[in-house]
Amino acid sequence: MKIINFENIKEKIYYEKLDNGMEVYLYPTNKSKNFYASISTKYGSSTTSYKRGEENISVYPGTAHFLEHKVMNFTTNKEYFERMNELGSACNAYTTYNVTNYNIFGSGNVNENLNLLFDMVMNPGINEENVESEKGIICEEIDMDKDDVITNLYIKRNQNLFHKLYPINHILGEKEDINKINSSYLKMIYKDFYKPSNMFIIVVGSFILEDVLEFIKAYMKKVKNKTEEKIKIKKIKEPDKVKVEYEIVKKEVSEDKVYYSSKINKKIFKGLSDYELSYYLRIILSSNFAATSPLYEKYKMSNLITTLKSEFKIFDNHLILTIKASTPNSEKFISNLKKDIKNLNIDENTFIRKKRKILSETILTFENIEDVEFLITNSILTHKKLYNKDYDLIKNLDYKIINDIIKKINFDNSSLLICTR
Repeated sequence: MKIINFENIKEKIYYEKLDNGMEVYLYPTNKSKNFYASISTKYGSSTTSYKRGEENISVYPGTAHFLEHKVMNFTTNKEYFERMNELGSACNAYTTYNVTNYNIFGSGNVNENLNLLFDMVMNPGINEENVESEKGIICEEIDMDKDDVITNLYIKRNQNLFHKLYPINHILGEKEDINKINSSYLKMIYKDFYKPSNMFIIVVGSFILEDVLEFIKAYMKKVKNKTEEKIKIKKIKEPDKVKVEYEIVKKEVSEDKVYYSSKINKKIFKGLSDYELSYYLRIILSSNFAATSPLYEKYKMSNLITTLKSEFKIFDNHLILTIKASTPNSEKFISNLKKDIKNLNIDENTFIRKKRKILSETILTFENIEDVEFLITNSILTHKKLYNKDYDLIKNLDYKIINDIIKKINFDNSSLLICTR
């Protein structure tokens, strides 16, 4: 067993790679009386095509989420959920672009809960009948999302920014995609991606380290990789230029909603890892657009906004920066924003204060077991391993570098989306 030390915050996580390739991360702590465990596959909705051996395989949008439904099947797995309920535990799952995560939260009987979770995930009862019956449920979910303004705007924003990269697809897929899915197709995807060498287990909270590790080892001895053929995810080359520069959509909203997004090839930030760049961007955006920023105060006092938010996301080779606002006067707000966006800045005292805040948040992550699980999951997906140098990285963020990043940020290649009545 390997110990991964977080030296500056005096924490450690235990790691072991099992014979079948499954990776296990364990964080026993007396800070909680509960445990939180997950088993994840490095497969989500970003996989739109792949190669298995010499065979090229296209993936329908919504497949990863559909497969999550079938693994968690509440009808087929009724006895599992009844037993979890008796144990006072709660099970859940989610699908993102890069991962499908199955998790369980409880206060005791850790190994029995893990056994239930593993049985469900590693032995899904996929057949034609339950696949067909699930389509109606997922199509209802798609309809519900179409009625949600924020979800619609997020998808529309991505479709305006990208030409062919995976964010143009809704994680749930569309009805026409869902209706193409059958049981043999789902079994194939499951076989290719739900194999131990592509999965990892995390257990955090109150448990005995040796007992849990021995149980996981014993269980996983009988779980083999479903295919030994090499899987290669196909990379899509996305153009730098936004697809749609301007669009107005009509919805029943009480006031206008504005999404102003910039698409930047991240090669201009040469020398910075995605992780480093993300920390700098957190500081830049919070300093300029958070509720404590001068710009927010200016817009609020001028009655230009009801809400103002900013966010960033890195999709493969592109950084997306988005300024979002609810406004009673979109035309005037946009006019002001386009001027102010050219004058982003941060003074050194603010920079130091923001760094300290992030350092404090990094330490406090280990006070909440669900936050620790998320930290490990996110790190594995970002770094392909558990990264334990966050504290040093944040501490060494440089004021000169952040100003250089600010100079490179621009909205010359942007997409403006306005939602109005």
